Amino acid sequence: LAKKTATTKFVGNIEIHAKAFKEAGKVIEQIEQIQPKSPAITDLRGRLAAAGGDKKAAVSQFRQLWNKVKTDEAGFKLYQSLTANDAAAAQKFLDEWQTALPKSDAPFFLRGMQEYQKGNATQAIKHYESALTRNENNVVTLNNLALIYAETGDPRALSLSEKAYKLQPENPAVLDTHGWILVQRGETKKGVDLLERAHSALPNSAEIKTHLDQA
Repeated sequence: LAKKTATTKFVGNIEIHAKAFKEAGKVIEQIEQIQPKSPAITDLRGRLAAAGGDKKAAVSQFRQLWNKVKTDEAGFKLYQSLTANDAAAAQKFLDEWQTALPKSDAPFFLRGMQEYQKGNATQAIKHYESALTRNENNVVTLNNLALIYAETGDPRALSLSEKAYKLQPENPAVLDTHGWILVQRGETKKGVDLLERAHSALPNSAEIKTHLDQA
């Protein structure tokens, strides 16, 4: 039953992505017949509501999903739906998420991202560092923190960007950050090589183009 439900859920996600909402509704009905208490039903209903622009319904469904299965995946979905509907509620939910899953790096990462977007580097660093203590190999956290360290003159920038690069050597964002940090340290040739690879992968990125032009 679980395998059949997973397959049906996969089909439902495809229907929602294709904006075939009527067909997605039929998929939900099929799952209800197979496993009426499956969290997949709530998940798909939330995705269907979000895709259809019904923000309140999406929040309601993802809240139910979170109450059933407290996972980072469910947390991200509820957080995203809350952010689209009520920023204050989304912020409050991060506290709930941290309490429910104290070993999760996700809510700390999101706080770090928020603070950086607001221009608060000190608080962003604090949250990203807390995220890394919980998941030291999260490439996005490593990359983001390396970038902020570089901007604030923290010498730890290189070690973090180098670690992110070793973990994902083809990631354009990682290539850009590590390459730019190398250029700033005077390792211009090595840095430019990485920046050129990043630019080839993402030729429309203004940030990567700026770094390459300035190298």
